[in-house]
Amino acid sequence: MLLVVAFVVLVAAVLIPSFRPCCEEAPVASRLSTIGKALIIYANEHQDRFPPSLDTLVDERYLEPDEVTYPAEIDSSQNPSFVYIPGLTVLDSALNVVVYVPVGQYELHARPGGNVLFIDGSADWLEPDKHAAAIQRTRDYLSRGALRETPSDADQDEATDSP
Repeated sequence: MLLVVAFVVLVAAVLIPSFRPCCEEAPVASRLSTIGKALIIYANEHQDRFPPSLDTLVDERYLEPDEVTYPAEIDSSQNPSFVYIPGLTVLDSALNVVVYVPVGQYELHARPGGNVLFIDGSADWLEPDKHAAAIQRTRDYLSRGALRETPSDADQDEATDSP
């Protein structure tokens, strides 16, 4: 009997730390998901455009003030805001990041990286290199702003090019 108890304790000691990153990421991912839903609702009511800032979502009562800051269980001493990338619309590529948590912003995670919120409302934890690449891809996309086309622009161009 003592051997069985010792075995269970040993297995628990090995497995419990492996569940820790998931538990730590959940509050931030949940908060990003809430922000994503508010962004989509705002865009649906504002010609598919996201707001100029997350503060707009608070000012217009799409979100409560505490919903645009880190969950209290992560770091109640700093409680910094998420980083928002303005200038996107729901018509832009779903691969674009609209809100993110900087890599290393808080040190509770057992593995390095940061959370991102994509245009389609999905939140994901990305390793530092993928995190940086996703954000840079979005910034590059926005810097080519004059070259971006909405689906209706592309349809009109095809219609005028055809004989």
